[in-house]
Amino acid sequence: MVKPKKRKHQKKKDLRELKAKLYKPLTFFEMDVKHLYDIPNYYHFMIKYKLPKYQYTIREIRSGAMFLALASECNLINSINFVNIFLNHLKNSGIDLSQVIIQTDNGSEFSGADKYEKNKGFVHSIKNMGAQHVFIPPRMSNFNSDVESVHNTIENEFYDLEYFYSKYNFFSKISTYQFYYNFFRKNSYKNWKEPVTLIKQWLPDFDYLSFFCFFPLDLDFIFNNIFLRKG
Repeated sequence: MVKPKKRKHQKKKDLRELKAKLYKPLTFFEMDVKHLYDIPNYYHFMIKYKLPKYQYTIREIRSGAMFLALASECNLINSINFVNIFLNHLKNSGIDLSQVIIQTDNGSEFSGADKYEKNKGFVHSIKNMGAQHVFIPPRMSNFNSDVESVHNTIENEFYDLEYFYSKYNFFSKISTYQFYYNFFRKNSYKNWKEPVTLIKQWLPDFDYLSFFCFFPLDLDFIFNNIFLRKG
């Protein structure tokens, strides 16, 4: 009478199927931060060329499309800068932000540690743009399984393999990888189709080229040259 306990990969599969039923394309995005300083192949280049220590990732859950930003710090300011720039990008691509949801874990870089609602700067920055934000349930990391999955993929296919010769070279290569991932990499969990193919299939009149024209951001440069000057 007792049902067999589901394995982790089966739970992730069930969540993907549920999200596909609940959310329309280009409305639900998962956001997370990947630590890069514990990747052996990357560590040497990170130290030598002062490369980013953190990767900020936003993933559209229906198509699997991936958008990146890099930084030397994992903090609230970088999260706010990234999500604000990304939401503006969605708006400029013709997407109705009132239909957009950004999901994160409860980390302090997403204001998850703030006790009072009025202090949740990351959440308010999203709401001020007209979009919505949700936290995953505490200790339920599988709710962010789509973005965590892409973190494993990019480590195996990029950080574990590539050599870098400068910070410029790093950003050039990671921009190429993001382009490859969104346009050419087939995803077994998406019926062996690429993100761009799925979006063209679901939304034939949508300007997908504008949507994908978003290169990985250097959040350190944005903070030092734009955010501080405005302050």
